[in-house]
Amino acid sequence: MVKEKPVMLLRSKAINLFKVLGYKVAGKWDDEKLCKKINQLPELVDPDVELDDPAMQDLLISLLGGLQDGKVIEIQVDKAAKEEASAETKVPLKEKTKTKLKSKSVKKSKIKVVNKTKIEIEKPVKEKEDKPKHRKRGKVDRITAALHVIEDSKEEKIAVSTLIERAGKLYDKNGGKTNKREASVTTKEVIKTMKVLEMVVIENGFLTKI
Repeated sequence: MVKEKPVMLLRSKAINLFKVLGYKVAGKWDDEKLCKKINQLPELVDPDVELDDPAMQDLLISLLGGLQDGKVIEIQVDKAAKEEASAETKVPLKEKTKTKLKSKSVKKSKIKVVNKTKIEIEKPVKEKEDKPKHRKRGKVDRITAALHVIEDSKEEKIAVSTLIERAGKLYDKNGGKTNKREASVTTKEVIKTMKVLEMVVIENGFLTKI
């Protein structure tokens, strides 16, 4: 029996796809991790996800279809990926320090389980470094907004799309900048975490609190 040839995907395209999907550090992944992640796409994204970039949407659909057919995807290093990797290794020490501080701050704003019906949010440590003037942050972060709309929902079953819309509006109402894709990605990540913790059940696009 002839072994089917793997599907070759340029590293730069794979990185761009993951960045569009919300994985901002995808460019720092090595080939092994990137290959592993790309072959786990059906587990990482919803089948009905819609991307703003038409080219990335077509690429995602093509890859999902190939994986469902049992094909294996391998990463092929191209010139663009090499240049990007080279640029990332030359990041100034000051920029690296800022990145580490930001990462530590985000880690401290995580979900803390009190019991199966209640969650508390630890307040993030305020960053001391100056923030860009063009970036507008709300009084409530997106994780907190998503948790509030889930906890405050009175419906027995509620559509995930409705929760995403409510979380986005709550974030915007508290001074945040409107971004439907970020609202969708963050709310789905919160729901995924709550599902793992057996706090909610997801079925046919609807959420039910346990």
